[in-house]
Amino acid sequence: MVGISLFAGANSAKGFYSFYRFLNRDDYQKVFILKGGPGTGKSTLLRELARQVETRHPVDRYFCSADENSLDGIFIHRLNIAVVDGTAPHVLEPRLPGAVHQIVDLGACWDDRALHRHRKEIQTLKKEITAHYQIAYQWLALAARQKELMQATERPGIIYSQAATDAAAIIDRLPSQGTGGRRKAFASAITGTGLVSFLHQLQEKAPVRVYLQGDNRAYNDYVLKAIAQVLEKRRISALYLYCALQPEYLEHIFIPGAIAVITVHSLHDLEIQGEVFGPPEPDNSALAAQIKSSLQQATAALFQARQRHFELEALYTPHMDFDCANMLRQQILERILEMEKTR
Repeated sequence: MVGISLFAGANSAKGFYSFYRFLNRDDYQKVFILKGGPGTGKSTLLRELARQVETRHPVDRYFCSADENSLDGIFIHRLNIAVVDGTAPHVLEPRLPGAVHQIVDLGACWDDRALHRHRKEIQTLKKEITAHYQIAYQWLALAARQKELMQATERPGIIYSQAATDAAAIIDRLPSQGTGGRRKAFASAITGTGLVSFLHQLQEKAPVRVYLQGDNRAYNDYVLKAIAQVLEKRRISALYLYCALQPEYLEHIFIPGAIAVITVHSLHDLEIQGEVFGPPEPDNSALAAQIKSSLQQATAALFQARQRHFELEALYTPHMDFDCANMLRQQILERILEMEKTR
């Protein structure tokens, strides 16, 4: 039983943008917040825990936008339990300590005396990582400005009658009622290896698939907001998935077991398998190449940041007691199985 893969954070034109708070809600049954430095086994703990739990329950995996091979969190739907990395840049703190939120300190498993001897190297690497991220965010901000210029100069003005008609047609395909609840996340991330997307998983898990083509922000914004208003009114549980580059824009809506509304354009390498709405994307864009170049420069800076991060992990890993970390994972698993019996 496998859930879906998402990102809870994004490297965006606004810097690092976080939706991690949706994995740290007060109304969940339990939230385990992992604390510890790089290379201390947080991702391995999450991966192994997900593997153990998914034999009984579907598990959503939230990957790291800095390294798409690294896990930052998991969410167990049926139990309303999250286990999440709560360290920088997505710092999470317990609001209901013990009652809901539980700190799991992997720092208890490291040799701080040995790490202290590497403090200058650690400080230097942290500064270099920050510098590379700042360069990446400047390139992403430029790409976002180019996208806005593209919208203003190369996209037709919104035809409200078409947008309203298309929104109504999609709304007719929505469930009639639900039990409430929503989460926000990203289906894609701009990483050191380029744009990484999990949109294909949404396709696979949605009985009904609807696509918004053309990359026209005005049209997409109108249609997606109209759909969201209906979902809120009907109390239908949904995942609201935002644009990794410009996180102020809603990009996709996913209702598990029902429908996926997916925005498609030239940057989303996705085979369309359903109905298509919206004006077609214009050919021969004067700005497309500039946007692609800015994104490539951002990717190069993110790659350098990730390389320095690997070096940082290499300083921590030799001084970790991973038997201790495994014991903490087993304790989390045992607690989850206890709470499973009380549901």
